[in-house]
Amino acid sequence: MAVKKDIFDTYRKGLLGATIKWVFAKVWNLTKFWFGLKLIFTIIPPGLLALQALVGRELINSLVEISNGSNNNFNTILFWIGLILGIAVVQAALRGGRNYASRRLTEVLQISITLEVLNHAKKLEVATFEDPDLQDTLERAKNNIAGNINGFINQIFSFITNILSLISIVAILIVIDPIATLLIFPISIPYLRFYWKQSKLQYIVSRNRAARRRWIGYYSRTMLNNNRVPEVRLLDLAKPLTEQYKNYMEEFIAEDRKIYKRQIIGNFFFAVFFAVAIALASGWIAWRVFQGLLTVGDLVIYGRATHQLKNTIEDSSYSITSTLKQAMFVGDLIEYLNLKPKLYSHNNYIPDKINGEISLENVSFAYPGSKMTVLHDISFTIQPGEVVALVGENGSGKSTIAKLVARLYDCDNGNILLDNHNIKEFDLDYLYSQIGFVLQDFNRYEATVSENIAYGNWRELLGDRESIETVAKKVGIDDMIQKMPKKYDTLLGRKFGNYTLSRGQWQKIAIARAFAKKTSLLILDEPTANLDASTEYEIFTNFKEMSQGRTTLLISHRFSTVSIADRILVIDKGRIIEDGSHQALLSKNGHYSKLYNLHTSHFS
Repeated sequence: MAVKKDIFDTYRKGLLGATIKWVFAKVWNLTKFWFGLKLIFTIIPPGLLALQALVGRELINSLVEISNGSNNNFNTILFWIGLILGIAVVQAALRGGRNYASRRLTEVLQISITLEVLNHAKKLEVATFEDPDLQDTLERAKNNIAGNINGFINQIFSFITNILSLISIVAILIVIDPIATLLIFPISIPYLRFYWKQSKLQYIVSRNRAARRRWIGYYSRTMLNNNRVPEVRLLDLAKPLTEQYKNYMEEFIAEDRKIYKRQIIGNFFFAVFFAVAIALASGWIAWRVFQGLLTVGDLVIYGRATHQLKNTIEDSSYSITSTLKQAMFVGDLIEYLNLKPKLYSHNNYIPDKINGEISLENVSFAYPGSKMTVLHDISFTIQPGEVVALVGENGSGKSTIAKLVARLYDCDNGNILLDNHNIKEFDLDYLYSQIGFVLQDFNRYEATVSENIAYGNWRELLGDRESIETVAKKVGIDDMIQKMPKKYDTLLGRKFGNYTLSRGQWQKIAIARAFAKKTSLLILDEPTANLDASTEYEIFTNFKEMSQGRTTLLISHRFSTVSIADRILVIDKGRIIEDGSHQALLSKNGHYSKLYNLHTSHFS
């Protein structure tokens, strides 16, 4: 993905300042005390640096005077040594305080910012997580979330420290000899410019890696995930997958190598030029000491100060460019947090009761980013408490209708009504609370059996074992659970435990989870796809009782399942072509009858 050419010009024109303002406001609101303390501990030490240099100069001059016999008061030496020791103690205390404040600040950021990112994800609709460009934004934003903000703050503080240190050092050098200082300081300007360009390059490289990082993660998960390993082994896919992984990693290494080479060359030339400048300046200072215009203390402190100046310029260059780089990474986080959900409630409508009448009026829909229309002018009504099945071939639009009714997406044209109110008017959280859903790609939660069921209605069921067992018995999976090692306390999944289920058993848990939720609407998308005929029969013998009073939308390829529905809608290429009961549709000898006969002949 190409990066806009003007992205860095934009930063120069105000985005960097906006990022600094956003971060400092965010951190200040989260923890004024630790932020302020860290700032104090950052500002004071550079001033002590200048004081330390001046005290060292006086100590050396006093020693020279004693050696020349012009001063016999050794207490002066002890005074300067004591002062140096005192400064060292204060510096150590400030350093410890700054580190502790920084640690506490990091802890606050780690929790608060990560929670903000996760909570913002809750507001975004499903389409956001399916858009490839937005997935790159998500990838960049979630990459070391709190670390980037904390790194940005640290770089800002480091920059402040380095600037104050530079001022202190330059002040010392000017006091000793302003002419020599002019030989050294200008060298830093091209060095700063060099690092500015390097940071620009590093960010471009990193930004362009978002999609490739996702591919690398995908290859790793495919090779290491316990559910995918068997097929990878049987198809011998390890080699092509690892080759793709290797190719991307080698691209990263090659890109990094170019950056490292430039940095090494730039650092080498800076070191050479600075060494020449220091040699010339030191020679000039030594000449002035020889002439008696400066003291030996001036020469020693000047040499030490120039060495510190070189290190501080290098640190300042790194701080400036790292601040810019970190600001851009924080900009990715801000970009993510500024993503606005397209699904929102128009009126936050919450009725006293949901009866469960669903109406689709001339609904058409194409998935975001796709030009292919999936549904064409769909209209039908489901009465309260009615069980309606959707039947059709793969890709006909059945699951899409279910997702639109659940408002995981908004239709492009037409309206979807719930009790004669447009579902866009309902408060989203309330609407979702009224829907029980078994998805085709249901989740397998790494949690206990009890928790897996309770997640369907976690506000009421978590910790309520009796109610959870009641749900399991109604769905008919209590016997299955009783055979597990720790029954309802069995930890499911291989990531943290040692016990997992077959896909059919996981699907039973997913069905129980859907029925655990006290809802007005049930949407069951292929709820028995992985179950054998006897288990399917066992579950649906109790289906009428479990779904009593709930409006139910049922999607299945199994005619033994859909035959229990009050009414069946036959979908073909995004259009409803037949509507009626199982027997009525069979008697029509239409599309449904054809599908039914194919199914029964295949399984007879």
